[in-house]
Amino acid sequence: MAGWKTVDTHEVKPPQHSMTTDGVMPQDMDKLPDEAQAPHVGPDDTVIAVMGMTGAGKSTFISPIAPPNAVTPAVGERRERELRENTRFWKELVLGGSQVCRQDNGITSATAIINHILSKQKKVTLKIQVEMASGASLGDTEAGREVNSELRKLEEKHKKDLETLRQDMAKALQEKDEESRILLEEMRSELTAEMKKVEEDKNKLQLDMHELRRQRAEEIAKEREEAHKRELEHQKAHEGWRQRVEEEMTRAHEQELVHQRAMADRNIKLQIQLAENKHQEELIKARYREQELERDAAEWRRRAEENSGGGCAIM
Repeated sequence: MAGWKTVDTHEVKPPQHSMTTDGVMPQDMDKLPDEAQAPHVGPDDTVIAVMGMTGAGKSTFISPIAPPNAVTPAVGERRERELRENTRFWKELVLGGSQVCRQDNGITSATAIINHILSKQKKVTLKIQVEMASGASLGDTEAGREVNSELRKLEEKHKKDLETLRQDMAKALQEKDEESRILLEEMRSELTAEMKKVEEDKNKLQLDMHELRRQRAEEIAKEREEAHKRELEHQKAHEGWRQRVEEEMTRAHEQELVHQRAMADRNIKLQIQLAENKHQEELIKARYREQELERDAAEWRRRAEENSGGGCAIM
């Protein structure tokens, strides 16, 4: 069991140093108590903790715990439990939603971890991005304050250690202890290199934050552009809807006019038909009256002819 990997939604640069107990060779790890075998936290881990706890809330980081074949499964189980449950290590990350996956130094488990990370990839906005996009400087962000605090502690420690080495070197020179002087000189060189690295990391972090702020500004601009685009699409859709409503109303009005004209034509035709029917009725009545008059006239003529044969004639 080669080590343990924590996996989640946002990848953070892993620590570059070994996480075994300081000064203990890997082959001697099983001889130590589990508490002593738990990984120590160094400067790089501070960045991981800050970006995980105060940056995004969840992080993806893969940290080596021990070299291959350095621990037995039972010891590995105890160490994993210690890492999960101890607040000095990963407990807060696990409570925050991070997952712990095992990597046995084989391609199968490594591929499974990578696939898990890729399957979880989604857009994540770090808290530090929001703070810097709101106008806060790097030092005013929660992550920046935490990192600067840790860097100041390291600088103070290095200064104290360097001063102690200078005093020891001065003492060695006075005592003409060449071996101690050489050893102290090497230690001073290493400490100076560490201080230089801390300063470089600080400068690099500053540059990274500037880049982060630039990226966040670009994201905000893109989001605004997309929001404006959606608004235009909404307006266009609304305009199309309004136009369709107006067209429907126009068609309905035209249909109403057509219907009204049809009804008017029908009424006119009906009035004409009624007038024609009345005229026909009047004609029939007139003809009937004319026929009655003709019958009356014929009757008068018949009677006149009968009376013309004798008797008195009334003139």
